Amino acid sequence: MLTAAEITAMQDTQKAALPDMCTIKRRTLSSDSAGGYTESWSDKATGVACRIAPIRSLSDAEAAVGGALQGKSVWQLTLPAGQDIQHTDRVVVGSATYEVVSLGSEGAWETATRAIVVRID
Repeated sequence: MLTAAEITAMQDTQKAALPDMCTIKRRTLSSDSAGGYTESWSDKATGVACRIAPIRSLSDAEAAVGGALQGKSVWQLTLPAGQDIQHTDRVVVGSATYEVVSLGSEGAWETATRAIVVRID
């Protein structure tokens, strides 16, 4: 069994291996007064340490999102443990924007938050 101090030390080590910074954007919907809505994106978190890497094999990613990734540029996003990110969020890393398509499961021994994302620009 790992102690809380050991888990914290592993999280700190993992965070030190996140070389990039990103902005997490959260979608908001506003009524357009015609029965529809207008979509907008606002910064939920800025200056978040991250690592983005292409996924070479789609088998695991495809299984996670039911085959919806065919023909898209698929990436693994790693963030600090416990980072607030949702399935409907977008993430900007450098000049590239990504949409979250799947989140990894959280657990008591989580050392990082992971998401599968697709590049949208």
